[in-house]
Amino acid sequence: MEKQMKNTIAILLAFCFLLSLTATTSVASPSITDTSKDSLYIGDAAGNGTVLQFNASSGNFTKIFVSENNGGLVGPMGLVFEENGNLLLANGMIGVSGVHGDILRFNGITGAFERALANGTGAPYSPNGIVLNHNIIYAADLGDIGVPGNVSTYNEHNGMFLGNLSQNVIPPINYHPRSLVFGPDGNLYVSVRDIHNALGGHILRFNPDGSFKNDFINDTGGVGKLNRPDGIVFGPDGNLYITSFRADPTDVDSIQIYAGKTGQFMRKIDLDSVEGDRNYAQALLFGSNERLFVPISNGINHGEVRRYNVSDGSYDSFVKAGRELQYPWYLTFGNTDPTTLDDILPLSTPGIIFDSPTDICRGMPLRYGNQLNASAINTTSRAVLPGTFYYDPDVGTVLREGQNQSLNVTFVPSDSTKYTTASKTVHINVNECPEKHGFFHQTEYSTFLPFQWE
Repeated sequence: MEKQMKNTIAILLAFCFLLSLTATTSVASPSITDTSKDSLYIGDAAGNGTVLQFNASSGNFTKIFVSENNGGLVGPMGLVFEENGNLLLANGMIGVSGVHGDILRFNGITGAFERALANGTGAPYSPNGIVLNHNIIYAADLGDIGVPGNVSTYNEHNGMFLGNLSQNVIPPINYHPRSLVFGPDGNLYVSVRDIHNALGGHILRFNPDGSFKNDFINDTGGVGKLNRPDGIVFGPDGNLYITSFRADPTDVDSIQIYAGKTGQFMRKIDLDSVEGDRNYAQALLFGSNERLFVPISNGINHGEVRRYNVSDGSYDSFVKAGRELQYPWYLTFGNTDPTTLDDILPLSTPGIIFDSPTDICRGMPLRYGNQLNASAINTTSRAVLPGTFYYDPDVGTVLREGQNQSLNVTFVPSDSTKYTTASKTVHINVNECPEKHGFFHQTEYSTFLPFQWE
């Protein structure tokens, strides 16, 4: 649900909404491919909070991953997985007035509490979204009424406070960051609201070194505009997606979409309707098949996680309302990039085109383009992939006479972020042939380097 201050949230969380009507937004069932063994982890703000685990393919509930009060948890907020597989969780200390929050580390397999970070000097008052970049934790500290917010940084390993990022466009008393993400350009994007004003908001942009760059989006708000921005994420299309709340009862809660390079408003996806019940979201995240996962934090369908096709705004109910999940907020997949919040896709295996060559005569060396002529392709698009081919036996080798001798090739792709190494074995026959004038001999061939596709 929408957060303005610690005590206000605690009161709102205790209020139960009656479930009576279904949402009026159109529903579709997109074709979804299997997400293998990944899981979806969602912070639930009910009570003192938990982290629930769901099957990333079916949406079925798996288990309570982090239990209530574990490690002093009071209000789970942003969550990301570290490279070693452990979970970092912003502890918002919701409803505990005057007490600073911290960042908790949990075992990535068992969910057992390991240690608290960022709980000394420079501890965040009310941490919301977090991201991780080059062993530095970036936390959006909302602050409170009378308590300015910050974007605070901490050492990932020991939690030591490293400093706050500075900006010069919003007065401190009105500066209340909510969520943050590193964009495709390497810059840090931060959603900011003014808790004294229900309208408008900012998206600030910081350089990779932490220095302030510019006020990327500055909206004064109103009906159909950006109001109290919270969750922020870049889509596979390069656009920026932001959760926004209605200005008044004549407005709707929505996801506002902006051009990722210019910040120009493009369109929006409505989460509810003026005449219907509210269904609003705090956070959002892209998952497999370029679908946008949106937890409904409060309203008639609170506890639902919608899976949107952003091209047409249709969605299916990935996690149904009224079950284990009550008041979802931040979420992450096990495969989510902790810096960009992108979905880390499984590596694809290239297709190797390499057929058994025609027979050769004894004494003929192996040559590129004749016997050693492999290529690699994307098995879906059939596009040729750049990379390096390593042959065994290598080019220039003179094989002994014999049938069905192995020729092996190993392909190392240039883009190791998308493709795995691949290998293939074929066979060649080496025959005794009548000697003819002009046959090449091994001594005529020098050492060859691995062949490189451009």
